[in-house]
Amino acid sequence: MDAASLRDLVRQEARKQGVDEKAALAILNQESTDGEQVNSPKGARGPMQLMPATAAQYGVKDICNPVENVTGGVAFLKDLMAQFQGNLMLVAAAYNAGSERVYRSNGVPPNAETVRYVASVTNKYYGLGELTVRRGKSAARRATDGSPLQEVSRAPTSKPEPYKGQQWIGGSVLYVSSDEEGDGR
Repeated sequence: MDAASLRDLVRQEARKQGVDEKAALAILNQESTDGEQVNSPKGARGPMQLMPATAAQYGVKDICNPVENVTGGVAFLKDLMAQFQGNLMLVAAAYNAGSERVYRSNGVPPNAETVRYVASVTNKYYGLGELTVRRGKSAARRATDGSPLQEVSRAPTSKPEPYKGQQWIGGSVLYVSSDEEGDGR
């Protein structure tokens, strides 16, 4: 199934199950690059990268069938949205690392993979895309809807700008504890 058809399937299934379409699309894009990478070395399969036990829990008979995989993945996402009261960061963390680890950590588990995962899903959800900086240019790969983002030029500087302090730009703050248990000790 091509990426555009897969995104349409996810939108349709999200509407059917009453799940935030943007969240489902952000998870799809993060999990499998819109269906381009459907087999994980850790055992996750299909466009929504379901683990076999999760697929079985949601009645997915053929984990590699895109329709069944998306149906199960969106149902899983719906349950996580209810469990974490729609908090996108906690939902993304639980989709990646499991609900139990989110509870043990009292938030996003402090491992690099999950922190990056949560940041990436959150950025995709809010339409920030994946920015890369090379040779004075910022180039975004693509928006979560698959459309290309414009390349933004940046003038090269000989010295960095002075630090101006932190500025609130709106949005959410992600706090991560420094230990696995999340109690900060």
